[in-house]
Amino acid sequence: MIAKTGLMALTLVALASAPASASDSDPRSDPERAQQLHAQAISLLDSPHRWAEAASLLRRSAENLSEDDPAASATMRFAGRVYAQAGDLGKARRAFASAAELALARGDLVDAAYAYIDAAHAASEQGDSSEAVELAEKARRLTASPLLPDADREAIGARVGAL
Repeated sequence: MIAKTGLMALTLVALASAPASASDSDPRSDPERAQQLHAQAISLLDSPHRWAEAASLLRRSAENLSEDDPAASATMRFAGRVYAQAGDLGKARRAFASAAELALARGDLVDAAYAYIDAAHAASEQGDSSEAVELAEKARRLTASPLLPDADREAIGARVGAL
């Protein structure tokens, strides 16, 4: 699990990736609302008993971003980590899987693979070995892409192999 200092480091990463303006390509996006929700979530991270609430706010923040905004998958993955830290592995797994789908939608195979691996870890910790295998296989299949650099292919393969 992620230590409190790890959550603070993740907070800084997530804040740095927050979008500043609306996307013309996705009329459902509301970056201002996403930033408000994100800020609310960050303010709760100092209180472990409020991590589930913070994770929910992060998930909602990601949902208010355009699907082609890299911050959408990064924020959803962050929500997954906070859900996991709060002890809700089911919601963590779903957030990680959503992050993977968001990354795939914009063609980021590396981000998608790592999010699938995170989802597989959450499924494994829940004792759902068949779901863990399925999610790990999704990550492994992404390594077959000729678009993936060899270093990323090897790193992803090593993480999948460690499951």
